[in-house]
Amino acid sequence: MVVLKALPQDLTGNPLTIGAVIATTAWAWGARVLRAQTLALRNQDYVEAARVIGERTPRIILFEIVPNLLPILASSFIFTVIYGIGTYATLAWLGLIGGGSVTWGTMLYEAQKAGALTTGTWWWYAPPALCVAAVGIALALLNFGIDEIINPRLTSARSARGARGHRVRFVLGLTPVVRTPAPRIAADLTLDLKKEVAQ
Repeated sequence: MVVLKALPQDLTGNPLTIGAVIATTAWAWGARVLRAQTLALRNQDYVEAARVIGERTPRIILFEIVPNLLPILASSFIFTVIYGIGTYATLAWLGLIGGGSVTWGTMLYEAQKAGALTTGTWWWYAPPALCVAAVGIALALLNFGIDEIINPRLTSARSARGARGHRVRFVLGLTPVVRTPAPRIAADLTLDLKKEVAQ
């Protein structure tokens, strides 16, 4: 708000200027999260092993660290987009965006100026507000889907579960439990005991 207020009125109507202002003021959170995760991955055993066998630093970064950062990169990107849309709509709703551009935020601003809340004309403010909320929810769900696909921990757990042939039953409000037939467990225990006795 402070940066946009200091800009000339013709610049505040340009979406690229507003995007640059939002990007300039909103980069720190994502950078801190990525830096913390990168520092945590730098000390993992597989990175140390790659360093010991003589791998070069660029190869370690590209093939060991970046694949494990993909879930956080995707999540950070999508939530930054959600933040940018919400900030743009909020700045327009507060009347800080000039020019003749029509956005969901300027629609909310015009509805507020016309007194739509007090007169009960919900069709002035409900559609743009619902559109902003729907885009935010859609991007959040997209983030969860991407996380399911590229998160190595979730992928390995899903593939291991499918390889064993176990069925996971999800009950709302309870922790998912893997159901295994009782005779198979007993047979596995008997086999393990036989191996231990043989050793």
